[in-house]
Amino acid sequence: MTGLHAIPLTRYVCFGCGFSEEWIESRANLEHLRDAYGYARDDPELSAGEESIQRQLGLL
Repeated sequence: MTGLHAIPLTRYVCFGCGFSEEWIESRANLEHLRDAYGYARDDPELSAGEESIQRQLGLL
């Protein structure tokens, strides 16, 4: 058993065009995922996006 649990996602669906997206709102759940899987810091394409997201969430 890994100790991981389901993490709730907030989902947005546009019924006009079919666009959808999901995100995690809880900082505690984000930290749980980070602790379980770590960061993908070796991938330069992800690092800039990751920094932007962290700034938006107030993590930086």
